[in-house]
Amino acid sequence: MKKTNVLMIDDNIELVKMVKEYFKDNEEIAINLTANDGVEGLRLIENNQEDYDVILLDLIMPNKDGISVLRDMK
Repeated sequence: MKKTNVLMIDDNIELVKMVKEYFKDNEEIAINLTANDGVEGLRLIENNQEDYDVILLDLIMPNKDGISVLRDMK
């Protein structure tokens, strides 16, 4: 079975670490890309489209919030 690859965009660095740790041995889900603000996240979205299946996106972040990221993705 193919793993579901997740791009996680969240400014809470400790939360990102905790989620990555939680899923590190999971056979179905991999947190393989992370960003800590919307600008960095949007760059990953644009440049790594083949590397993720799902985006886990925080709404309130510095530089560019989650709603702005969604608008730019559209």
